[in-house]
Amino acid sequence: DFGALDELEFLDPPPTSSREAAEKLLRKLGALDVDGQITDLGRRMSRFPVHPRSSRLVLEAKSLGFGQRGCLAAAVLEEREPRLDVRTSFSREQRELDELGPSDVLATMERIEEAERRRLSAGALRRLDLDPGATSAIRRARDQLSGVCGTKDDVTTSTEDSDVAIQRALLTAFPDRVGKRRKRRGEDVVFAFGGSGKLSPTSIVREEMFLIALDADETSTGHTTIRRASAFEPDWLFDLFPEGIVEDRELSFDEKLEGVAVVESMKYGSMVLDEERRIGITGED
Repeated sequence: DFGALDELEFLDPPPTSSREAAEKLLRKLGALDVDGQITDLGRRMSRFPVHPRSSRLVLEAKSLGFGQRGCLAAAVLEEREPRLDVRTSFSREQRELDELGPSDVLATMERIEEAERRRLSAGALRRLDLDPGATSAIRRARDQLSGVCGTKDDVTTSTEDSDVAIQRALLTAFPDRVGKRRKRRGEDVVFAFGGSGKLSPTSIVREEMFLIALDADETSTGHTTIRRASAFEPDWLFDLFPEGIVEDRELSFDEKLEGVAVVESMKYGSMVLDEERRIGITGED
């Protein structure tokens, strides 16, 4: 019960805005109901010694049959970036030539999984450009989460299915951090619930229109830089957050075609997921 916080005496009470933001996020994640009471999902999330986003990610991945990889994804989010090349500053052109993919988290996971297949030898870690200490910390965190989750081996299926499951699980953990590029392959991203950011040159998510800002920070100039991202399909929002989808209809006069135009769209926040424009509307429409 979030209201029970009022009965606690804090040495330094948290700002009201911080508490309200935390409560809003927990509702969005399904951990609290509309009355601020903890849900069954919230109780299961509270068992994990990680941020609520990470625990939500693990439970969603487990429900899809990929609990082990979900634990690894959560560990990647919780621990320091192990990819040494990503820690180094690259130009955008260099990064585009090096690697492209749908998710920075998946890219890190795949390197760690490959290192494990090579028995984590010093040579393998060196060839994969992985920091040994950070990689070890992620593996320990994964094993700890796996113990709490009680997951067994993931279901036997294609790597593609597994990757899509992790991308969907990431979306459930970051439903408030989604955005859309201003233009295809552009760096500028407009967030669904206000604000905008610029994708870091070190992110491999260079092509997809819709993406999640998994790791973002504000620069000294006041701009938001998205360090790590993950792409998603807009249809997933209809499945996972149908209550957040709104229909919009706008009428305007098209001078060039000398007719009334109607634009019908489906939105998540202010982000347009699908749009249809028609000309020549009659009174019957």
